[in-house]
Amino acid sequence: MLKRGWPARALLLSEVATHWGEHRLILVVRTSAGDLVLDKLTPQIRPWTRAPYSWVRMQTPKNPNYWASLGSRNV
Repeated sequence: MLKRGWPARALLLSEVATHWGEHRLILVVRTSAGDLVLDKLTPQIRPWTRAPYSWVRMQTPKNPNYWASLGSRNV
């Protein structure tokens, strides 16, 4: 993703839960047009609002060593 020109601070890991209950890590790219999800389960890059997951937590942009809880933001 860095080769595409996105700065490292725009790339955040997020823990999500699938509808079948599996917890996974996906990559979220912060852009001026909104957050995009890159996921190895699909070749599509899509807005986070169209990702079929329950959001658990995400790295914080200012310090990726800290993770913010996202509560039960089901999409």
